[in-house]
Amino acid sequence: MSQSALPFALLDPITYLPNRQHFIESYATNGPEGEVLLMVTLADADHYNQILRAFGHEYAENFIRAGAARIRALIPGDILLHHVSLLSFSALLKGGEEHVAEAILADLNAPLDCGGIPIATRVGVGLAFCKGLYGADVLRTALVAAQDSRKNGVGYAYYDSQPDNAHRRGFLLVSQLIEAMRASDQLSLVFQPKYTMPSRRAIGAEALIRWTHPQLGNVTPGEFIPLVEATALINPLTDWVLEQALAQLAEWHAQGYLYNIAINVSPQNLIQTRFAHKLSDAISKHDIDPRFIELEFAEGALVGRTKGVYAQLQAVREIGAHVALNDFGTGFFNLSHITTIPADIIKIDRAFLHNVASNERNSLVLRTLIQMAHRLGYRVVADGIETAETYKLLCEWGCDEGQGFFLSAPLTKAGFAGWMPLNQPEKMHA
Repeated sequence: MSQSALPFALLDPITYLPNRQHFIESYATNGPEGEVLLMVTLADADHYNQILRAFGHEYAENFIRAGAARIRALIPGDILLHHVSLLSFSALLKGGEEHVAEAILADLNAPLDCGGIPIATRVGVGLAFCKGLYGADVLRTALVAAQDSRKNGVGYAYYDSQPDNAHRRGFLLVSQLIEAMRASDQLSLVFQPKYTMPSRRAIGAEALIRWTHPQLGNVTPGEFIPLVEATALINPLTDWVLEQALAQLAEWHAQGYLYNIAINVSPQNLIQTRFAHKLSDAISKHDIDPRFIELEFAEGALVGRTKGVYAQLQAVREIGAHVALNDFGTGFFNLSHITTIPADIIKIDRAFLHNVASNERNSLVLRTLIQMAHRLGYRVVADGIETAETYKLLCEWGCDEGQGFFLSAPLTKAGFAGWMPLNQPEKMHA
């Protein structure tokens, strides 16, 4: 059946090329083996949305049609080109796929003419072997390759299962997080003790989340927290951590151990207008003095969201809790903000402690940061202290508090209970 004779349901309404459904049906019928699927994506979603916003739907569709025409001219005439999604086109090649991919990349490097307006592409070109894959699966793998080519800046890319498997694992983790929060044996908190310096007296702990997945085993926060932060699930996860951490703090206080507790908060939490209200409700529920609570937020909370985030941080301080700027110095923080942020504590990232005893430049930067923070009225906490020499230098330079494996590894709830009688809390900061 020729392209022109296809029913409308099998044609894309913008380009009138055969669509994804036609590809899957014809692939299932022909069952190609040993062929390679070429996938071309004209742009990523952000770039396409910029085109829409700047020029409107007509020009955006002209962009797609112009891209289709360019690709059609560059693949062999007997090969059918499919328009499989808004910005993606596919073709089954029987050889010379690298030559075709290189030609498409070279050609689409030039802007597309959209109603007299030249618009640049952000093209990705992927190649995937078809053997052993169904139609939907080979489309997905070729799309992954095209996305990887754009992300990695490598021109065209063949499908690589390793990053794809990592991505699919990430999706699995995110999709199972709600179940994990409901279960009693998956998510838990551990507590890393914090000490004053140089007295080395205990003052409290930082609450750190852990996930023991029933199939995958221990999943590190470094793996799943960034994934969750990209979704709305970060809000219920933070609610879960707050509830568990404050319940634990109330238990310590009831036992006579007046520790404070530090709790990490995502930038996504701080753009919620009711975040401070939820914190206040949780404090009231557990009948806790808010002065024993520290909320740690990363520098990224300030990027592009300053007004709303500042309002929430100020509201947290008005409740009576303390606010700490976490991972200080590692992000894209505008140093001018340090004079205005509603925070009480600067927490220096462990990256600044690396080789500080042997590297004069590192030690100069760290000493300067501590001095500057003190002059601006902040308390300074060092994270990731791993050697006696680093601890000694930080004491000499006036660092107020510290944590890290040299002082103590994170402890489970039971481990912390055994640690407490030997480490009476020092009087809290007012």
